[in-house]
Amino acid sequence: MLYYRKISKNKAIEISSLNDFKRNIFNLNFVIERNQSHAGFHFLIAVFTWMFEFNIYDIRHWNYDNNCWEVYVESEPEPKPEIKEALGDEHENNMGIGA
Repeated sequence: MLYYRKISKNKAIEISSLNDFKRNIFNLNFVIERNQSHAGFHFLIAVFTWMFEFNIYDIRHWNYDNNCWEVYVESEPEPKPEIKEALGDEHENNMGIGA
């Protein structure tokens, strides 16, 4: 892959090229996909052994049961551990901490 960049919350762009010795003399693909995982615009051209690909697509996955995009709940960040100040044993005992 040559280039990848997230261009919005749910969209990304991908540009790549590859030298593959198994390619045909010429291949051209142009696809627009909807209502599926990674739907979007996909373009590929291959000439002899070189392939060039350009994609603008949705990074979300499609929920086929509900016919909509998957919704992922972001987890809450882990709470930071409390930092106890070094106040000495006498202070901890007055606060009910310790012995």
